[in-house]
Amino acid sequence: MNGKQITKNELAQVTIDTTVQEKNITYPTDSKLYHRAIVKLARAAANRGNWIVGVQVSPGNPYDGHTLASTILVVEKTTGVKLVAAFVDKGYRGHDYQGEAKVHISGTSNRDVSRAIARRRRRRSAIEPKIGHMNSENRFGRCYLSGLSGDRINAVLAAAGSNLLKLLKAIAPALKNWLVYRLVRAILASPGPTIELRPT
Repeated sequence: MNGKQITKNELAQVTIDTTVQEKNITYPTDSKLYHRAIVKLARAAANRGNWIVGVQVSPGNPYDGHTLASTILVVEKTTGVKLVAAFVDKGYRGHDYQGEAKVHISGTSNRDVSRAIARRRRRRSAIEPKIGHMNSENRFGRCYLSGLSGDRINAVLAAAGSNLLKLLKAIAPALKNWLVYRLVRAILASPGPTIELRPT
């Protein structure tokens, strides 16, 4: 927030989605472990900018709606900002959340909501490519660490890596300009080669 990459208002409105993270299993020797190897992960991203602001690991394969309350609690604890709105997909119908934040389910009627909320509901699907990028670029697709604590560590590191990459892309132009400025100053400050002129 101090770097002005994300505002408190953006942190108060998040998109929440779940995905599955598989363990690294080799067939046929570990096939008996497959039913225990799937972990459901709920991820919360700021509705604008897709900054990952919370990751919740749920063992087994719980219903998406049953992970909403704990995911919102994780986001509020991580960011220190009280949520105003959570944008979710239809898998969260019948959710277990009873708090103050308004839960907006995409694909439902936009009749009683403002244009801004309707636009944010449509924007909910923007988290899907973010999940794909985390799977491919941040090694989120398969967990090589053991146990539930390994799943949690892998999820947090993948989210942190995703945010660090996004931050690096944001500051790269300024860093490049600073380096060019320093290089030019160093070249101009250094004494150049002396040229000796001889009369002919």
